[in-house]
Amino acid sequence: MSLTTTSLYVIFQKDKSSRIHRKANLFACPLPSSLFLLSPPFFLLPSFSLLLQSSPILQAIVIVLHLRRVLYSLVPSNSDGLFIWRGVGIPRDYRVNDRIRIAEVRLIDEAGKQLGVMPTRQALIFAQERGLDLVEVAPGSRPPVCRLMDYGKFRYEATRREREARKAQRSKTTNELREVRLEGRIGDHDLETKIRQVKRLLGEGSKVRVSVRFRGREITHPEIGMALLRRVAESLVEDAGMEKAPSFEGRFLAMILAPISTGGKSSKPKDEPAQQTEKEKTRA
Repeated sequence: MSLTTTSLYVIFQKDKSSRIHRKANLFACPLPSSLFLLSPPFFLLPSFSLLLQSSPILQAIVIVLHLRRVLYSLVPSNSDGLFIWRGVGIPRDYRVNDRIRIAEVRLIDEAGKQLGVMPTRQALIFAQERGLDLVEVAPGSRPPVCRLMDYGKFRYEATRREREARKAQRSKTTNELREVRLEGRIGDHDLETKIRQVKRLLGEGSKVRVSVRFRGREITHPEIGMALLRRVAESLVEDAGMEKAPSFEGRFLAMILAPISTGGKSSKPKDEPAQQTEKEKTRA
C-alpha cells in the first residue's frame, strides 16, 4: 500500500474501569506515532481520521510536526529552559496544559517533589486545583516529564535571563582591544574603508589599536605613518578619544582609540611620535 493511499483507523475501547484507550494503526506510514502525538480530543478523532486519510497535505503536516518534536527532544538545553544553540540561549516552545497529547506523564510539583507516573488528565486536574499550568519539560523521556508551574512567569524569567546574558556578553567585549592595521602606501579609498571599520568597532564599545606597518626602509620616514594616524583620528573626532598617543612598537607606529563614552580624551595625535632608537630607524 502506497503512502498516497494510506489508511487510518481509530478504534475506541472501554474497559471495566471506563478508561478510554486509543489505538491508532497507520499502514505504510513511516511515523506510526504521528496521530498519537498530535491527535485532538477523543470525541473528534473519527472526523480527524477521515480528514487525514483524504488529504496528503495534512499527512505531510503530521510528519513535519512529528519531526519537529523529535528535534526538540534532541537539542541540548540548560536548567533555565533555554536551548543552547551555538552558545546562544533560545526560549523553547513548551507544550502546556491541553496541548500535551499523551496518555501518561511523570509529574513533578511546583516544589520539585516527584509525584510519580499518572494519567495526563489527572495531572491536569492537579494543576487546575493549584491554579498552575502543566508544562512538559522533558518530552524525550519515557514517559515525558511534566512540571507544575506558573508558565507565564516562567517564560518571563527565561526571557529576562537570556536578555541579561546577552548584556553581560556585550559588556565583556566593551573592554576588548581590537586592531586595525594600515600600510604606509595605502590608497585613499582603502583608508576610508579602514576608517569606517574603526568607527564600527568603536560603536560596538571596543577600544581600537590603529597601527601603521613599515616595510624595509619605510621606517626611516615615520612622518608618513604619522600623517595616516592623524587623518584617522581627525575623521573620528566625534566618536573616539585618544587613550594612547602614537608610539613605535618594533616596526609598527600605533595609537589606541577609545569610545568617548569610556573616557577617551584628545582625539588628535601629537605632531611627532614618541622617541625611537636609532637602531629602529635604520633597520632594513
